[in-house]
Amino acid sequence: MDVEAISRSRVGAVDVRFLVECKSSDKPWVLLCSAHTLDGYNRLFAFSAMSTKFRELVSKRSSEFVDKLSWFRKDGVIAYALRQAFSEKDSAYSAAINVTKACQHRVTDITPYKRCGEFCFAFPLIVVDTPIFRCILNDKAEIELQQADEAEFLFSGHELGTCIRVINIDSLRPFALFAKGVAEQLQDGLKAEEQRLHPFK
Repeated sequence: MDVEAISRSRVGAVDVRFLVECKSSDKPWVLLCSAHTLDGYNRLFAFSAMSTKFRELVSKRSSEFVDKLSWFRKDGVIAYALRQAFSEKDSAYSAAINVTKACQHRVTDITPYKRCGEFCFAFPLIVVDTPIFRCILNDKAEIELQQADEAEFLFSGHELGTCIRVINIDSLRPFALFAKGVAEQLQDGLKAEEQRLHPFK
């Protein structure tokens, strides 16, 4: 990975990571979008890579996390594919598979020296330095391009099946503040569980 940002709770049981693949190019990026991308899809899988212990917990408290985290709700139009315009190389796929594999590795890494917390999250990000466009069909079934600072797409090229956030480098600072808020919300929401697991820390 090019960048890995880590935010751990004081005890360390809640471990939130943002893994970043950086792509430099002179060509824009296009997300193929549909309002129905996530129809019937479990928002838990679309949220991020996550440890088994959190999956077990959220099955009992899903509404609590959905209410607090907009990233969990997946508001707005979600893309089903990412492509680089005017290119025969599938750079988008290679970036997506790299960052997705890295995320899965983080949440399943239980070696003594590199252990992720019991409640571990790994969010895949692709940061680009050229414009991002959403490609959608409008009400007249005509193709419409909309420029965006960032967007998400559901990556089905890996068993993890999670959404990847694509961000233009000019929007990285405000996104970093948003990501910090997501980490803090997860740590705050899991504080009671963390204290239950580690009552003497």
